[in-house]
Amino acid sequence: EASLRGLGKVVAKLQLAAPASLSMYVHPDRRSKLSLTGDQGDGHAVVAAGVLHVLHADPSPDGPLESLAAHEGTHALAFAAWGPAGNSLVGEGLTVWVSGRYGGIALDEWKARLQDPPRLAELLGAGFRRAPEQTTYPLAGLLVAAAVESIGLDAVREHLLPASAESWDAACAAAGTSAEALQQAVDVMLA
Repeated sequence: EASLRGLGKVVAKLQLAAPASLSMYVHPDRRSKLSLTGDQGDGHAVVAAGVLHVLHADPSPDGPLESLAAHEGTHALAFAAWGPAGNSLVGEGLTVWVSGRYGGIALDEWKARLQDPPRLAELLGAGFRRAPEQTTYPLAGLLVAAAVESIGLDAVREHLLPASAESWDAACAAAGTSAEALQQAVDVMLA
């Protein structure tokens, strides 16, 4: 039930009329997940196969398992409906925005926790994976929240999600905004 609630959140927030079918495996512990998948993280999606692997967690409403299913489900369902993300900043940001949390902490609470975060431009390419995940994921979620609010989900899907670091400025312009405007919107959220 928790997994279905999480996936339902994905379908609703991404406004998917006909979501793809998924298979989901709930592993009892990290050792089991690692031995079967080669990955011991809380969850991961094999997007091309439509498969989610998650660790068992508290299944209460709006709890960890629901959030994890929403996060990983966003990867798989967005990929199936919209294609691959061109950059990790928006790809991971979409998952955090949909789930509404990162690391068990609500996205709104991250606003006060992010101290002197890097500029978004620094995270468009390889910089995203070089910076601490506890900074990049919540910051990415805030970017997507600001973008959806200012330019709408369709523009995020059509222009920002597939953009590479090199095409980011042009993608922002095509979406009716600018990299600077998005940075300012995130800065306002963090103020």
